[in-house]
Amino acid sequence: MTRVALVTGSAGGIGRAIAVALQDVGMEVIGVDRVPQDDGVLGRSEVVDLAEIDACEALMRRVGRVDVLVNNAGIT
Repeated sequence: MTRVALVTGSAGGIGRAIAVALQDVGMEVIGVDRVPQDDGVLGRSEVVDLAEIDACEALMRRVGRVDVLVNNAGIT
């Protein structure tokens, strides 16, 4: 069974690099960010504002199983 990684803040920078690295080692990666990630690099991406609890709960219902969580989202 393929392991599933959810990476927040995956639209750019460190989050993007982590998501690509996990995908390169064979994990199914779900990238999550507030902005669309439509460059086709990740197999699956979700646009979610993680500051909204209802949106987070809905995301987890859609995603289901998560083996690895990279909580990288943040603002400066």
